[in-house]
Amino acid sequence: MLNLSTSNQSAMDDLTEAEKKLLNEAPINRDELHYEMLCIAYDERMETEEEVRKRKEEAEKNAAADKNAKKKPPPAKGAPV
Repeated sequence: MLNLSTSNQSAMDDLTEAEKKLLNEAPINRDELHYEMLCIAYDERMETEEEVRKRKEEAEKNAAADKNAKKKPPPAKGAPV
């Protein structure tokens, strides 16, 4: 049979001072706690025609650069990568 009183005492000995202090405190009364709600929102503006055109031109330019870039051949067998 287990002797619960000795196992409980050894568990109490393993606690730190901060944990022992928390065990002796009274429980929190949640009714006394008060919260203030805060809502953060933002408006996102629409892109202008000029911004859309510039973004599309940049995307096309990047796609063309990737397409025209020389591709490296795969490393030979046994060669370090």
